[in-house]
Amino acid sequence: MRHHKVYQRGIIGLLIAALLFSIANLFADKSPLVFEQLTKSRLEDLRTAYEAIKDNVGPKTDEEQVVLLYHIGEQSADYDTMGEVIEQLKMLRKSNPNDAEITAYLGSAYALRARDYPWQGFYQIIPGPGFVRLGYTWKGVHLLNKAATENDRNPIVRMLRGMTFTRLPRLFGQFGTGLGDLTLLRGWIEDPNTNPQYVDILKDPAFRGDVYFRLAEAHWLDGNEADARRFFAHAVEAAPAGSPIAIAAREMVQ
Repeated sequence: MRHHKVYQRGIIGLLIAALLFSIANLFADKSPLVFEQLTKSRLEDLRTAYEAIKDNVGPKTDEEQVVLLYHIGEQSADYDTMGEVIEQLKMLRKSNPNDAEITAYLGSAYALRARDYPWQGFYQIIPGPGFVRLGYTWKGVHLLNKAATENDRNPIVRMLRGMTFTRLPRLFGQFGTGLGDLTLLRGWIEDPNTNPQYVDILKDPAFRGDVYFRLAEAHWLDGNEADARRFFAHAVEAAPAGSPIAIAAREMVQ
């Protein structure tokens, strides 16, 4: 899976930008209507892009389809959609067992399916549903760690693990690893020559803005508002002007 190349064609820029707006509940004092409107807009864009290629065939198209579907499921918090994503990624992984990006997407998808499990609240302590959610989560953690071991220089792998781990409940003990991934990505985008194999994506404004935004979000979750605001400001500067990342980041520093 070579989504750093797709990113430059604009598709992954749309996809990863779309991830940002599931976090509005974290920032309730920051005009949640802005985030809700952007989420709706991103979902519409994602679904339009998916409809445009869903009937196409070919290995590269299959990958693009499942990545689009992953982001639709992530944005909509739809349990069934993420189940379909997992099945498609499992098939892709069978034919591409050494592709770290596929493994990372699969791991993140499992973690998101745990998030979206239909039995919430009290039912989480009942052994059946509770164990299912735990199983999905730990499966996701295992696969994301495996992907990072397989290709620890891949920015997409690091982004997926970083954004997923920093959003897991702290009892899973993965926040530090996720923050480390995002901090490493910051170093790479600020000096792309330290990871020359991926220099193109590391110089891409949409990816750079997203790295800063994700890092800001992680610091916000960690209670470090000063660093969070600093990285939101960096996201405004790095992301393409008028892009969803820039709009959301600007909202956070106002």
